[in-house]
Amino acid sequence: MINEEQQPEYEQQVTEIEYAERPNKTALKRDLRKLQQLSQQLIELPEEKLRQFPLSENTIASILESRRIKSMNAMQRHTRYLAKQLFKEDTQAVVDYFNQFEAVQTRNSELFHQLERWRDRLLSEGNPVLEEIIKKYPKIDRQHLRTLMRQANKEAEKNQTPKSARKIFKYLREISENALN
Repeated sequence: MINEEQQPEYEQQVTEIEYAERPNKTALKRDLRKLQQLSQQLIELPEEKLRQFPLSENTIASILESRRIKSMNAMQRHTRYLAKQLFKEDTQAVVDYFNQFEAVQTRNSELFHQLERWRDRLLSEGNPVLEEIIKKYPKIDRQHLRTLMRQANKEAEKNQTPKSARKIFKYLREISENALN
């Protein structure tokens, strides 16, 4: 029994007891679902890109193994297994690397579409667009580009295959890649 002198000390001890915090099940499930989505994205990557990620060899081997699975149920089980493996990895580093990878892919895609629009505008509008491109890339060979434009317009008039239009796109891509480097 506790006497009155020990009562305040006992109450202080009782209030200082820290109860073990239980993990929030909803948060755990949400994190696991995110890891399952990440594992699904990793499965879809080409092997050479996958090997660049900061993952252990076991995890990479499991991801590569998942490509052989045909059954939908087995794939779902394997995705959950991969999520548990990713839980042991430094997932923030993987997510950051994946975001960088996607940013590069998005930038390349935007550049590709920009070059397509320039090619189409070059063939339809002509010299004003050429001047716009020259402002962006001053080292461009005007004469070569004008020659390709004339050839592409002749091919379009004769309903021939657009070889010169493809050459315009290829030349614009080379110029833009050289400007980036």
